[in-house]
Amino acid sequence: MKKLVLVLGLVALTVSCKKEDLNPSVEYSSSKDCNCDRIVKVFQYNVVNSAEEGGVSVYAHIWTVNDCSNFNKDTKRNFSNVSLIPKVGECYKMPY
Repeated sequence: MKKLVLVLGLVALTVSCKKEDLNPSVEYSSSKDCNCDRIVKVFQYNVVNSAEEGGVSVYAHIWTVNDCSNFNKDTKRNFSNVSLIPKVGECYKMPY
């Protein structure tokens, strides 16, 4: 009796598992751009300059990943305007 319950349990478990079919027409690799890095995170911060320099400097720490090589990079850059800071998801050429 125990073996019958065990066999029925295994059959039920096997039948309840579903295999997910991948649709090859909707493949992410077709939209990969190997010549740019996709921005995954941006941290913006402002630094108040000294009295002699005046104003505020705008900096951003940018993290990217290349979708072809899976290589991650990060950099800190100074921007003249907040609107020039790239957004998450955009393509960005990292300075080396």
